[in-house]
Amino acid sequence: MSTSSYYVPEQSRWPIIASVSMGLLAYGAAMTFNAMSADRASFGPYILGAGFLVLFYVIFGWFRDVITESQSGLYSDQMDRSFRQGMLWFIFSEVMFFAAFFGALFYVRTFSVPWLGGEGEKGVTNMLWEGFQATWPLMVTPDPVQFEGPRELVDPWHLPLLNTVLLISSSVTITIAHHALKVGHRKKLEFWLAATIALAVAFLYFQVVEYIEAYTEPRIDVAVREFTVRPSTCSPDSTGFMSPSEPSFCL
Repeated sequence: MSTSSYYVPEQSRWPIIASVSMGLLAYGAAMTFNAMSADRASFGPYILGAGFLVLFYVIFGWFRDVITESQSGLYSDQMDRSFRQGMLWFIFSEVMFFAAFFGALFYVRTFSVPWLGGEGEKGVTNMLWEGFQATWPLMVTPDPVQFEGPRELVDPWHLPLLNTVLLISSSVTITIAHHALKVGHRKKLEFWLAATIALAVAFLYFQVVEYIEAYTEPRIDVAVREFTVRPSTCSPDSTGFMSPSEPSFCL
């Protein structure tokens, strides 16, 4: 362990390469979605794929450098605390991020929709359209002929349940891997960490399948877990951001 009070690493190329990967991902995703909506061919998927390749290169390369520096004895106790504090702030930001989304969803479901239906002191009637009734989930459109509404919800005992089981299972396996790391059981650590990564990949796959099913089936409303809301995207966004968070916690 280094006796210095603080270790200042050399200039790194990884931040600029990571920025390039983010740009490729954003540009490729935009081109891909625009091409899909217009039903035409595009180079978007190739740019998107290149962005993912560059991102994986940055992740593995940056972690390799950090691990090499740590094993070389360059990090002091203060540097170790910095890493831990950084992870704590990351977890705190995740908690507040999802709290904001689900708080907004709770506000819409508990207050906004009943007020629009005329309930309470702040209630107003017919603000959205004539004859609007506050129900949950919102399944009725102002003109069913022009805007066909959903006829049923996503089955919560199908893909949502499977994804929930995968998510909870990965938290168990990563906890076992962490315990193995603390007691120095490297083989056990590698096994349970690999299991966590496998569960994360499976979670991402079924999350994509769930979203494709929700947005391509006209008979189904967009429902995620036990929450379903049509005028708000809080719930789909919250679980959508949960998808990349799963593998990031593994790393």
